[in-house]
Amino acid sequence: MWRSRSHVYKEKVKKTNQHVSVSRAYTSMLTIASLFLIILCTIIATVGVTHSLYHSATTTEKLAVVAVEKKRIEQNIHGSLVRTALYSISVPSQGIVTRAGSTQGSELNLGSVIGVVNEIPIFLFAGEVPSYQPLGRGAQGEDVAQLQRGLRGLGYSIYDPDGIFSDSTALALFHYYRKLGFVPHTAEGTTLSLDTEAWKSTGIPQNNIVFFPQLPAVATTNCGKQGQEVSSELCKIESTAESYSLSIPSGELATLNNSSLTGKKVRILSSPQQTATIENEITVPASSSSTSGQDESFSSQEDALSLTHQSDSTLTHSDGDPSQKSTTSHRIFSLSIPQETKLPDNISDIPVTVILKTTSNPVLTLPAIALQHEKNTFIKTDKGTRINVRVGLCNAGTCEVSGPHLSESTRVVIPAQLSTPGGE
Repeated sequence: MWRSRSHVYKEKVKKTNQHVSVSRAYTSMLTIASLFLIILCTIIATVGVTHSLYHSATTTEKLAVVAVEKKRIEQNIHGSLVRTALYSISVPSQGIVTRAGSTQGSELNLGSVIGVVNEIPIFLFAGEVPSYQPLGRGAQGEDVAQLQRGLRGLGYSIYDPDGIFSDSTALALFHYYRKLGFVPHTAEGTTLSLDTEAWKSTGIPQNNIVFFPQLPAVATTNCGKQGQEVSSELCKIESTAESYSLSIPSGELATLNNSSLTGKKVRILSSPQQTATIENEITVPASSSSTSGQDESFSSQEDALSLTHQSDSTLTHSDGDPSQKSTTSHRIFSLSIPQETKLPDNISDIPVTVILKTTSNPVLTLPAIALQHEKNTFIKTDKGTRINVRVGLCNAGTCEVSGPHLSESTRVVIPAQLSTPGGE
């Protein structure tokens, strides 16, 4: 009986152990399944968040919007203010330099000797009319009157009628030659003897007197070294009086289709800001210098005198050879500046804005990138409405627009992929 009970007890224990083992196996399977589900849910959630962020970013890019603004639009181009001499001249001459002339930077006044060629001095006198004839006994004209006024200014008495070269003009000029240490010459360039009556033939050859509109002047190059041979130009001089010009890069003018800038207003961005008006474009006359070595005659000083500003319309190449020139990227314009305008002494690089066109009143505007193009130019609002628009004045990426139901409250979508005129 005892054995029977013991056997029963053992069977119960065995069954209990088997049940525990099954329970443990089932629990392990549940744990593994739970972990798998957790991992799967994490992956799904991650993919979902990533997709949501990507979709959000894509939507934001497509729905970038700008507001319509009301303001004036001004179409303009830009340049800079430059200071230039009011007058400048190329001094013509031919022959051998027999005495050193004025050096670069030296000041020249009434009666100054610019240079000496063939032992005949080249005089500087004040006058608006260029030398156009040899000045000697019997000559008449405004150039004679300018010479007479100059000699009077130097302290000589002139009794001849204004504009008529006669004895007193010849005598004064004779003494002026001698005062400067030169032998007097005739109007034809012949050396005079110093006998009693020779002075009556005193004169000045045409290319040995320069009439300059405003004195003092300054030599901008050296006016001859002793022994130097001159074939066309001795040197250059310019007035100490200066004026202001506008320099504009050619690239700024490329879109103007040769439209005239005459009369356009400009803003000089100095402190305080000033305004001016463009008068005309300045051109540099072709040089009369000859490199051929052939004998040339100068019929008048007018060929060499330029009563406009000097322009840097040509630049020498980097090798410094002045015979090899290339056009710069700037064009020069004269300005009309009100007399009350005060500009700083150092005006280099002062920016200037040229006003080409401007809207008279504030207008509705949009960035040009908000405009889309098919058959017509149109915009899309942030509410999905398409509005055809007319485009007016544009400048610096902003355009004047008008169209139905367009106002300052309109918000316009900037396309993710910008259209181009006539684009698909």
